[in-house]
Amino acid sequence: MSYSLKKKICPSNLKNNPNKKMSNIEYITIHTTGNPVLDATASAHANYLYTGSGGGQTSWHYTVDALEIWQSFEDNSACWHAGDGNGKGNSASIGIEICDSDKTNFVKACDNAAQLTADLLAKYSLPLDRVVQHNKWSGKDCPKEIRAGNWGIDWSGFIELVKKYQKKKIQYTKNRETPIQSKPRANINQMKEWAKNKGAKPFFIELADKFYKISSSVGIDPIFAYCQSAKETGFGKFGGVLDESYCNPCGLKNSQGGSDFDPNAHMKFLNWEEGITAHIDHIALYAGVLGYPKKNSPDPRHFPYLYGAAKTVESMGSKWASSNSYGSDIVKMMNELINTNPKSEINENELDVLLNSFVEAGVMFSPEYWKNVITSNKVPYLKDLLINISKKL
Repeated sequence: MSYSLKKKICPSNLKNNPNKKMSNIEYITIHTTGNPVLDATASAHANYLYTGSGGGQTSWHYTVDALEIWQSFEDNSACWHAGDGNGKGNSASIGIEICDSDKTNFVKACDNAAQLTADLLAKYSLPLDRVVQHNKWSGKDCPKEIRAGNWGIDWSGFIELVKKYQKKKIQYTKNRETPIQSKPRANINQMKEWAKNKGAKPFFIELADKFYKISSSVGIDPIFAYCQSAKETGFGKFGGVLDESYCNPCGLKNSQGGSDFDPNAHMKFLNWEEGITAHIDHIALYAGVLGYPKKNSPDPRHFPYLYGAAKTVESMGSKWASSNSYGSDIVKMMNELINTNPKSEINENELDVLLNSFVEAGVMFSPEYWKNVITSNKVPYLKDLLINISKKL
């Protein structure tokens, strides 16, 4: 990105902070600030929000001017910017305010906002038609200057700018799809919180521990595996020919296969440990993990010709499943999970993975010693420090 992005996240104890998380991010809502004061910059608006919006219930995520962008709320935080109460404007959209105090540089401010919008669309796998005006939610004449088209750019021109930056982003990222082989992109607490927010069955929420442990042991991102299982099982609700008793987290068929509507064509595992292991082995085969195909896998369709068939999440579309959008649908779920209530807590499975990453990097040689130090809490804040350092490895 070529714009300058700065953060000044608003405190949680202010009246302008709803203190609610969005379960889904579905729209990007464009506003103009309606503040003609010459020094009403993005920075000034960020300070206004940070100090409580004058005691009012007014808030939004990003403020943009011709020079920089300030973020005041995390993307998944609900804000009061759309004027639709508990509607999707406030509860399912990211609010972007474009400063309109400087007519001369307004087009440049819109250009920065278009770049930010393109990045957010990509981040949350949203189509272009999910970029909307404030007017959609409350009927307000906003973004006023863009709607009127009197300051050098109208709404169609703004959308064309977003499309331009989308094309640039696609060109830049076409070889940067989401790898299936990866360190965990989130922690177990985030996995469980995300599943809970989605109305998952209690047993599915608790399966996060097994997914994390088994996936990490073979180098598969557990976030992908868990999200794929959520998609395949409806967060443990099933609803097709399978049910919880199959302990089948991804609809794996037996070696003979058969119709999707034939319960006898699907594998029934002894327990969830075996079922998840089979699922992860099947993913690892597709992803081309070294050592696969492997002997004695519980995966009933551990066919060597599948090796390396899909090394990225996006490429799972039309390969694992017939739908071309299958992989991108899972990427969207993964992004939601990753942005769900980040927790600093870490359990034993995560701690083992964390310490092993230091061993692999050659910066730690006694993981058991450090595990004992951390679990005994002899050195406060050491755990958080190691987590932050591991992200740089």
